[in-house]
Amino acid sequence: MLPAVLMTVSLVERALLVKLFYENKGNASAAAREFYHRKSLKFRPMSTNDNRAMIKRFEESEKLGVKPGRGRKHITPVLVDSQSQTSEFGSSSTLTELFEKYSET
Repeated sequence: MLPAVLMTVSLVERALLVKLFYENKGNASAAAREFYHRKSLKFRPMSTNDNRAMIKRFEESEKLGVKPGRGRKHITPVLVDSQSQTSEFGSSSTLTELFEKYSET
């Protein structure tokens, strides 16, 4: 399970941290320092140990995402077909015709 601190770092930022780790020849503290410098951060969202743990998980699984497990489950959005959105009166053109018919009288 990822530490709570890692949850605040986005997937793109994790990829940047991994890239900087390998550019700095495996030096986690130099990678973190460069990351904070590039992002102009005044606080550090991750410690060096958290950074090393993330790199280790990346090397084992080759994925940067959060591992499934406990926590809030994400709800996938349901795509609604346009035909199922029509009301009991039928299509929108039928509704327009009914509106025009009753607005004339």
